Amino acid sequence: MKICIREEIINQLNESIPQMLQKYQFDRITTFETTGQVDSFYLGYQISIHSKTYRVYLPYLQYSEETLIALTPIWTIETIGNDMTTYRAYETLEKCLNKLTAFQRREQIVS
Repeated sequence: MKICIREEIINQLNESIPQMLQKYQFDRITTFETTGQVDSFYLGYQISIHSKTYRVYLPYLQYSEETLIALTPIWTIETIGNDMTTYRAYETLEKCLNKLTAFQRREQIVS
């Protein structure tokens, strides 16, 4: 198990935001972090697309206040709002973001 510095992960996430905004048609991207049950911790992005908000994140185990242990490299998408839905099992961030792009296209067709 690899021990990671929380602040370093957040910095890496922040550094990737400009490239993501350029590649994908998202309205807004910010970093996202929250604690879960017991010692679980989640880090990733909060992404806004056409008035819908999603969270895209990886799970960690909180080892200490400053350090985390990566649990699995599987990304999760969670919709925020009235229709809280969770989609799991994306092997890479790119696959996860491509799925969000597909959500966006589907909503444009329906609208």
